Amino acid sequence: MTSVSFIELSGEFEARDGFFVELPFSESTTEIIKELYRFCAGFSEEAEYEQLTDRIGLLRNNLCKLYSEYKTNFRGIIYVQERITAHVLRYFIKEELNKEMSPGAPAFRCGILYASSSPASASFRTTKKKQESVIAKFSTGELNLLISTSISEEGMDVPTANSVIRFDPIQTPVSYIQSRGRARQEDSYFSVMNQANSKKVEQFEQAQVKQREHMKNYVEQFSGMTMQCGASMPAAHASPSPPVTPPQYPTPPPMTPPQYPTPPPMTPPQYPT
Repeated sequence: MTSVSFIELSGEFEARDGFFVELPFSESTTEIIKELYRFCAGFSEEAEYEQLTDRIGLLRNNLCKLYSEYKTNFRGIIYVQERITAHVLRYFIKEELNKEMSPGAPAFRCGILYASSSPASASFRTTKKKQESVIAKFSTGELNLLISTSISEEGMDVPTANSVIRFDPIQTPVSYIQSRGRARQEDSYFSVMNQANSKKVEQFEQAQVKQREHMKNYVEQFSGMTMQCGASMPAAHASPSPPVTPPQYPTPPPMTPPQYPTPPPMTPPQYPT
């Protein structure tokens, strides 16, 4: 199993019987450390927690490999299901992975993107203004890695990426198609790190194939209807028909105003003196 040291930051956690328990927080304990504990303590079984650490270790390996391939051209999106997971992963990448890869300039400059309608926790939230700032910085290259919920799958003007990673299981075929479509640059990379037994990638790919077949059949049927409607019309390459000559009507005689007789002059009436 790949060990992940971010779980043991600052002595805030202690392993007992293979699981982590809370130690008293000090005044210097940061909010992200507290959220890390709450996040880890939310797993009801140790197997679930170990699966998370395995995935984080795999994420680390994937990001290192991708950065070595794309270098400064790297532009990636990590999709997560929960808002707080985005904060946890950003902390891991910023405090662990960047320091491990490049002690100087950070290899990964992360931004977080999720709906501003509800917070990730009592301590972490975002705003619409922050959303717009993150997208703008990702567009210019100031940020090269987005950690996002499904909000950026559609309906947001998010620039294309060359690396898309699904950290959590995909929930719907539409989500699969839309997130995969974010990796639109040439020679892009798409990875699914975790799958639900009832929602495997193969099933989503089959659904995508069926969708394309339905669309193809629809287009063919529509094209056939168009050809039937236009069967009696002359072909585009046929000789053009002669110009239509408008009918010729005789010129009407000029209009003569009616002649009325001149009335007699008016004689004023004569009254007796």
